[in-house]
Amino acid sequence: MPRSPRAAFLSMLWQRERLRWRGLRFVTRAVDDIDAETRRLNALGFDTVMTCRLPAVGGLRLAWYDTRKVFGAMVEVYEEGDLMRRFYSRVARAAENWHGENPVRSL
Repeated sequence: MPRSPRAAFLSMLWQRERLRWRGLRFVTRAVDDIDAETRRLNALGFDTVMTCRLPAVGGLRLAWYDTRKVFGAMVEVYEEGDLMRRFYSRVARAAENWHGENPVRSL
C-alpha cells in the first residue's frame, strides 16, 4: 500500500536523522503565488507533503514537495514577502567577505 505524502516526509526526516543528515536535504525557493506553484508542481507529478502558515513570520505560507525521485531532495517553497526579503538581505550581508571561518554566526 502506498504511503501518504506526509508519511513519506516523516520517513525521509527519520532516515536522514539516522544518517546524521548527510547530503542535500532540500532546496528552497520563493514564489509570488504558492497556490499556482502547488498546481504546477503537482501537475509535474510531485506530491505536496506539507503546507503551513507561520504566524511568527507574518503568516508566511510554506509548502514542501516530494521531488526526491528527480532531485534526490525535497523542494521547500514559500510565498515571498517583506519579512523574508529582509531576512535574506541580512544573510547576504553576513556572507559578504566571508571565507569559511566561524561558520555559526549571528545575523
